[in-house]
Amino acid sequence: MADDAALSAFVEQLGLLWQRYGANRTMGRMLGWLMVCDPPEQTAADLAEALGVSRGSVSTATRQLEAAGLAERVGAPGDRRLRYRMTPGGWDATARVRAGELSTLVALAEQARGALAGEPEPRRGRVEEFRDWATWWEQRYGQMLAEWEEQQ
Repeated sequence: MADDAALSAFVEQLGLLWQRYGANRTMGRMLGWLMVCDPPEQTAADLAEALGVSRGSVSTATRQLEAAGLAERVGAPGDRRLRYRMTPGGWDATARVRAGELSTLVALAEQARGALAGEPEPRRGRVEEFRDWATWWEQRYGQMLAEWEEQQ
C-alpha cells in the first residue's frame, strides 16, 4: 500500500525545487504527481483535483511539460477527454534538449570571442572562460548521455 503522505510530500517538494530552478511550481508538482499517480493517465480534472489547482493552471503546466518532452497527451477508447501521462523516455528527451542548449552556449561564446579579437586579455578572457566552461560541460554531458544509453 502506497504511503499517501510521503507521496504528497514528494509532489510538494518537487514543486518547490522546480520553482527554485525558475520554473513554474505547479509544473513541478504536476510532474511529481504524474510520476506517482495511479492510474498513470490523468484527465485535466483529475490533475486539478489531485493538486488543488485550477484547470487553467493545469492547462499551462501540461503545455510546459509537453514542450519539455516530459508529459504527453493520450486518448482512451470511447472517451473524448484527453489524458496526460509521463512521456516514456521523457528524461532522455529533456537531457538532449539541455545538451543542445550547451552547444548553443559554446557557439555564442565563439561568436563573442570572434567579436573581441584584438581586444585586451581581461575583456577577452571573460568570454574565453565562459567558452571553456560551456565546452567542458557540453563534452561531459555528451559522455553522460552516451553512458546512459549504454546502460539502458
